[in-house]
Amino acid sequence: MKSNRKVFELLQTLEVGEKCTIHVSSDSMWPLIDINDQLILERTSVRKIAEFDIVVFYSCEYKKMMVHRAIDVFKKNEKTIFFTKGDNSLFKDVSVVTEENFLGKVIFVKNKKISLEDNNYKWLSFYYSNKLFLKIKQKLFYFLYNSRFNSFF
Repeated sequence: MKSNRKVFELLQTLEVGEKCTIHVSSDSMWPLIDINDQLILERTSVRKIAEFDIVVFYSCEYKKMMVHRAIDVFKKNEKTIFFTKGDNSLFKDVSVVTEENFLGKVIFVKNKKISLEDNNYKWLSFYYSNKLFLKIKQKLFYFLYNSRFNSFF
């Protein structure tokens, strides 16, 4: 657990705008991001985060870095705070993300060749406390993702 915190602190030394590759170790963002996917992370100011961006932060509660979607973004007195939620979860995270535990924004899923800068996958952040809705959303993602490789021409 200590090594995870040290990696986070090392990555925090990156300048704003610098990019690095990180690996995913959980399915909390499935189906968009799977276990062992490689992500391109851009070190970003917390003030530039908008709702539905996928962010990387350190969770003191779980004592590890997390990759979740930003929801409920609040800007007050020149400070930005927000809650997060995994796409594969029915509920938002308990802890809040602040400048102190924020690292950056995910801009690309390397092995799937999905750019997250074009906003095509923000609809995955919509959630209801209903397992059936979650399953339908996941099936819809697979249909849309797989159909982008099929050409009708």
